[in-house]
Amino acid sequence: METRPRIKLIYDTLYLDGRIRVGSGFAAAFEIEDETGRYGRLMRLLDGTRTVPELAQALAGRFEPDEVPATLATLRENGLLEDAAEAPPPELTERDVERYAPNLNFFRFMAAPGESCYAPQARLKQTRVTILGIGGIGSNLCLALAELGVGYIRAVDFDHVELSNLNRQVLYSTSAIGLPKAEVAAQRMKEFNPDIEFVAEQRRMTSLADVMSVVGNSAPDFLFCLADKPQGYIDHWVNEACVRNRVPFAAASISSPIGTAYSVLPGNGPCFQCRSDSELAGDPRLAEELDYIREYELNGKNGALGPACMMLAYFLSYELLRHRLGLCPMLTESKLLEINFVTFAQQWHEFTRRTDCAICG
Repeated sequence: METRPRIKLIYDTLYLDGRIRVGSGFAAAFEIEDETGRYGRLMRLLDGTRTVPELAQALAGRFEPDEVPATLATLRENGLLEDAAEAPPPELTERDVERYAPNLNFFRFMAAPGESCYAPQARLKQTRVTILGIGGIGSNLCLALAELGVGYIRAVDFDHVELSNLNRQVLYSTSAIGLPKAEVAAQRMKEFNPDIEFVAEQRRMTSLADVMSVVGNSAPDFLFCLADKPQGYIDHWVNEACVRNRVPFAAASISSPIGTAYSVLPGNGPCFQCRSDSELAGDPRLAEELDYIREYELNGKNGALGPACMMLAYFLSYELLRHRLGLCPMLTESKLLEINFVTFAQQWHEFTRRTDCAICG
């Protein structure tokens, strides 16, 4: 029970003709019939300045002694109450509480009775994320994670800023052309959110050992594979490194209008090698194509639009929220999402774990 109960700050309270409406919209509102106005008196007192006994005393003559706790219980069961006496945990500073106030309001809405709105934000601050590739999707994702308050982000990229990057890679500007992406990203992220730790490394992934080194050094709670080079290798290296180290990861890419995303939770479902082996077994021609891509180091011209990169990046940030905060299962768990950014048609392709998988079997 709350020490000093109040209506959650995310909700507006409307005192209407014969009824009280808490919240707005058909899906998020709660109504109380109040022809006499007695409940209106109670609701106005629920501002977090009174204890339950003080509320009962202030309402004496209008409510029987046991009615106030019973009414509070109904409001609590419907997720409308919080405790104004709850203080933020020590890991959240006053600046954190102010900066992430809209985040906290979202967590207020999501919190079950008795749950703290501060706990999810504190967990995000303690979260470590590694991003391989800070191009179109990766640079948008950096900002999305900084907005959420993810406390530690390590980004790896070998490339330099080019003019053609600027249609979608939001960490960079025209004045940065020719500079290393890692260097520019580090400065931009420091300006955007100096309260998190952002470490950028200029490095090319050329082998499984390189990826293993990054994963081992950064010790992430979650990894995003958003690098597209070397094509035909990078997803396999990341998959093996993450499965070995039991690091959950998500990967995404865009090829002109088509975007894809998938995730792997080591020890819980199939890995990327399972999916790859199943696809190759289903169509032997794919093996020939993969060998050709690797031999000739193919890497097609980029046709990704900025809005598509942004949407896919922010989708991935929600996947992290779903996983780290337990909001609900990840949408891409054991699935490949394929989305057409022209028609917005979506296809979900499930893949299953193989007992003969060389990586996770």
